[in-house]
Amino acid sequence: MNRKLAHMLLYVAEKVEGDPRAGKTKLHKILFFSDFEAFRRTGESISGEHYVKYDQGPFLKPLDSTVNKMANAGLAEWAPPNEWQETRLVPRAKADLSILTDLDRQILSSNVKRFWGMSAGGVSNLSHRLFGWQTTPNGHEIPYNSAYVGDPRPLESTETTWALDLIGRYREWKRQRQEYCP
Repeated sequence: MNRKLAHMLLYVAEKVEGDPRAGKTKLHKILFFSDFEAFRRTGESISGEHYVKYDQGPFLKPLDSTVNKMANAGLAEWAPPNEWQETRLVPRAKADLSILTDLDRQILSSNVKRFWGMSAGGVSNLSHRLFGWQTTPNGHEIPYNSAYVGDPRPLESTETTWALDLIGRYREWKRQRQEYCP
């Protein structure tokens, strides 16, 4: 079991108590946004784990197996779905704060606060705006270095002109080499 991930889960589960919309989907997204923010700021994620793209957004593969191990150790368990059909993680122990740095805790707390009260769908929709999610095929890992790319925005006319010129020059270069270019 990844101890840092386990204590991230305990920390976030403690912080979202009282948020009736906090469930498994939102937990995936809080961890995703936190890991990618940490990577953007420090070059390393908090958990050391990877996220996979699915239609509903980024998904942390080892989450269920980690929670199962935590349940066996008496640290946390899934509660039955609530009125919004959210399955909450119930902490049975306190997070070991010595495993998480001050910055880790600040990033995690910030994302809990950012998504407080939002539905799972609302948080998922925010993850769909990110470059890494948009450019990764379903079922593949979202590259951490995509955290360095900001939110998509419309290009200004000068940027569009520059991009089209660059694309044209690239296509011409590929034609000269007799290589396929779409």
